[in-house]
Amino acid sequence: MHKEFTMYESWNVQPPSIPERSRLYQLEPIGLGTPSVESLISYVSRLAEAYCVPTGLLIVNEIAPLMKAEYTFGDKEGGLDRIFANQTRALNGMGNWSKSLVQALESLTLRTNLRSLTMLPWAEVIPQKSLLKPTRAWCPNCYGDSQIAEQPLYEPLLWSFSCVEVCLHHQQPLHSLCPTCQKPNRPLAWLSRPGYCSKCREWLGSYRKLEAAQSWEITESAWAWHAWVANNIGDLTASASREPITPSREAIALTLAGYARTLFEGDISAFSRWLGLGRVQTHRWVTGESAPELKTLLKICFRLEVPLLKIFNQAIANLSLIHIS
Repeated sequence: MHKEFTMYESWNVQPPSIPERSRLYQLEPIGLGTPSVESLISYVSRLAEAYCVPTGLLIVNEIAPLMKAEYTFGDKEGGLDRIFANQTRALNGMGNWSKSLVQALESLTLRTNLRSLTMLPWAEVIPQKSLLKPTRAWCPNCYGDSQIAEQPLYEPLLWSFSCVEVCLHHQQPLHSLCPTCQKPNRPLAWLSRPGYCSKCREWLGSYRKLEAAQSWEITESAWAWHAWVANNIGDLTASASREPITPSREAIALTLAGYARTLFEGDISAFSRWLGLGRVQTHRWVTGESAPELKTLLKICFRLEVPLLKIFNQAIANLSLIHIS
């Protein structure tokens, strides 16, 4: 007698494809592609905050061993000093420390865009000297606004530049001393946390949404300079993640030589006097022997009335239309 067979659901016995897992939380950087892009140091502090551990502990136990094999100790006292030799500001910059930290963090988080949180994209054209502040700087009103809006607290890369002294949004100077303990903070410390002092752990921001800025007397011309600097450096940091960056010292030299030729028929001495800079050093910049520091380059661009980015990656056109003011 014929019996009917029961059909059961078929199973796929092939092992599933499991995506690669990251060692650490794949925290997304804040502000990529904007003038308020987060700094690499801020990213490290927020990553530690996500794990509810001191920033220093995360560094010595997870990050530092990938930077150098001998960095495996986890003691608090002097831990970060023994790793970074009191030069933590370099982590936001363009040297080996910054490059090593980016590689370690990208390996741990599997993110691929962390170099945009530093000055690494500009390493070929901007000297490191006097580039970054030796201590933290912040706008208390920015922290206060973020807290009230329930947005993550973080430190924009913009605040770490030596020549950036103001917050454009609140039109006030950046602060560098804790209002509670009156002490400066290193860029990265064992207890670093955005919005809070790394020494006394007190709040660095303003609790009142519309708190008036501190009395600050500044001339119109001085404000024009500070605002121009902040805007142009903001454009510089924003561009790193928005488009391919291929700056070169040759582009700077060719551009400056073009202005010297157009404005002063190639007279470097006259060009340097007009810029208010030394003749010998100006000649070295025009010929490409060296590159000006960022603050000096900003002064040159301000005098020429040309955006900073244009000096790096855009040929100067219609130089004959330029007039000396």
